[in-house]
Amino acid sequence: MSAIIANEPAQPRWCQHCETAEGELDPEQLLKRIAEARTAVLEEMEGRIVDSSQAKGLALHDALDMLLILHNIATRDIGEQQRTGT
Repeated sequence: MSAIIANEPAQPRWCQHCETAEGELDPEQLLKRIAEARTAVLEEMEGRIVDSSQAKGLALHDALDMLLILHNIATRDIGEQQRTGT
């Protein structure tokens, strides 16, 4: 709503999903958020054929890199929780 009032463009769906994944603390929920965000990023990349903006392409690739890092952290944390029983 504030973006509309401030006359700014709304944040893209893929970006919203990535931010949600970044903020998730529960490792199991994080894996779900990562999957949702990755799907949104890949869908955006498929639609990017029309939009040849190099900056947008770099942002999408950066988002995928960040999601891979979060995925590795979440799977590590889940493994540690299973080993320690916490």
